[in-house]
Amino acid sequence: MSHVRRHRADKIRALAQFLISAEWEPHAPTLRYGVYASRWPLGQQTVWTIVNRNEYDVEGPQIELAAEDRHQAAFGFTRGHGEDPRGGLRLSRGGH
Repeated sequence: MSHVRRHRADKIRALAQFLISAEWEPHAPTLRYGVYASRWPLGQQTVWTIVNRNEYDVEGPQIELAAEDRHQAAFGFTRGHGEDPRGGLRLSRGGH
């Protein structure tokens, strides 16, 4: 398994408890056409999944967070480092 895949798998395993949350909110509002988000709250924390389904890359803010979610960190699965979807996340088509 490549280093990148292993890193993604580690993140997914770490987030598994969120991804089965009964409070899952599919199709959460986004700020860009063709960008879809889901909200996965658990206790005092929330995980967001954001997907670009466009045929082109999308740049700039992707979501607007409620006040209670604004202190959360954001991480990109495709790039493997912290990224903030509120202020300039670039979403590549097809997870590039």
